[in-house]
Amino acid sequence: MTTIFLWIYLFLQILSFLIIWDIILSWIIIFVWDFRPVWFKDMIENIYLIVKKIIRTNFWPFEFAPMIILFLISFLQILLLSLSPDLLKFISSLKN
Repeated sequence: MTTIFLWIYLFLQILSFLIIWDIILSWIIIFVWDFRPVWFKDMIENIYLIVKKIIRTNFWPFEFAPMIILFLISFLQILLLSLSPDLLKFISSLKN
């Protein structure tokens, strides 16, 4: 069971890095140009659409969908760590 939780935790961690990367790239778009790959933009926008269908997230000029998704990912990671104490021990051993 811990292995499944570990894979889910790692997937959520990678997803949060991708969302943060998308946020950084979207700031660069404002100042310079759009150089996000199409596959990356499509993948991230599909994730954002899940939240946008439920909650109005566009308050011009701010888009709150990435922040809401990052909060949900953090909540799910904390939930996984609380359900599996062995996972917490394993992750803390990786950091050392």
